[in-house]
Amino acid sequence: MALDLSSLEMVALLETPTGFAFFHVYENLCKGPKNLWSWFINDEVADNVIFLLEFIKFEDKSVAWKSGGPGLLLTRAIKKYCGKSIQLIVGDVELRGVIKSNLNVKCFENEDVIFELMWGLKHVLSYYVRQERGNITLEYRLPLSQGLKDCMSKYEVIIPTEAIDRTFVGCASALHRCDVLLEHYRKRLPEICEPFLPGIREIVNGDIPYAEVVAKILTPDRVQDCNPFEGLSDDVVKKIKDVAANNAGKKVDRAKHRLIYGIARDVRKFPGYRTDLLQTLKSLADKRSGRQKRSQTEILNGQAAKMDTVLVLMLMVYA
Repeated sequence: MALDLSSLEMVALLETPTGFAFFHVYENLCKGPKNLWSWFINDEVADNVIFLLEFIKFEDKSVAWKSGGPGLLLTRAIKKYCGKSIQLIVGDVELRGVIKSNLNVKCFENEDVIFELMWGLKHVLSYYVRQERGNITLEYRLPLSQGLKDCMSKYEVIIPTEAIDRTFVGCASALHRCDVLLEHYRKRLPEICEPFLPGIREIVNGDIPYAEVVAKILTPDRVQDCNPFEGLSDDVVKKIKDVAANNAGKKVDRAKHRLIYGIARDVRKFPGYRTDLLQTLKSLADKRSGRQKRSQTEILNGQAAKMDTVLVLMLMVYA
C-alpha cells in the first residue's frame, strides 16, 4: 500500500551508525519534552507516535555536512517527505543549518523536544531498522534522556548509565505513566461527575473513597461488591445520600457511564500497580548495580513490560 505523503505531520531525520533514517512523527508528540521519552520503550508503544519512512545507508556520511550538502540521496528524500508545511526535525545543529541553508526547508527548533525525540528514536532504532541491530552501541544511545533522568531522580533510583537496559526503561515508563494517569484521573473524574453529583468532591475526602462513592451511585449495576460508605461517618453518608436523592433525575448516558466506571476502577487499582512497579524498578536498579545478587525481578519484569503498554494505551483513550 502506497504511503499517502499528504498525511504526514512532521518528519524526523536521525543519523544512524551507518546512514540516516527518516521517521514520520505525530505533531502532538512534539508539544513538549516532559513525557516524550516514555513513548520509546519498544516498537509496540512507539508505533502510536512514529513510523519509519525510509532508511538510507551511506558509505561516507560526512558528505551531508559539507558546504554543498546534504548530498543527493538526502536531498531527494527530504524534498520527497518535506513539503511546504512539513517541519523537519534534525538533531545535529550543524546538519540542520546546512539543510536550512541549501534546501530552504522549514526545521523544528525546540531543542529540548529534539533532544528527547532523538534519544527515543535511537532507543528503538533496532526495532525499525534491522540493518543497524548489530551496530548500536551504548555510546550511540547516549546522552541519556533528560525525562528518564528526572524520573529516576523523582523515584530516588540510582543505577549506572551503562546498566540501563530496555527492561529498566520499560518499568520506569510504566511507573511514570501510572503517575500521569492518576494525576489525570484525579482531575477528570470530578469534571465528569460533578454535574450529576454537585458538591460530592467536597464532602468525600480522598481519591479512592470519592471514586468508590461516585461509581456506586452513578454505575450501580457495575459496582455490586463494594460498600463505599463503610468507614464514613453517619453525617457524611447522609450528605452523600441527600445529594444523590436531589439529583436522581439526572441520567448518565452510556458513554459517560462507561467512562465513570472505568476511571473509578483505575483510581482504585492504580495505587497498587504503582507500589509494585516502584518495587520492581528499585529491584532492577539494585540488581543491575550489583547491590542485589538474588532477586525475583525476572518474575516481575514481564508483568511490568506488559503493564506499560496497557497504561500507555489507556492514557490515549482517556486523555
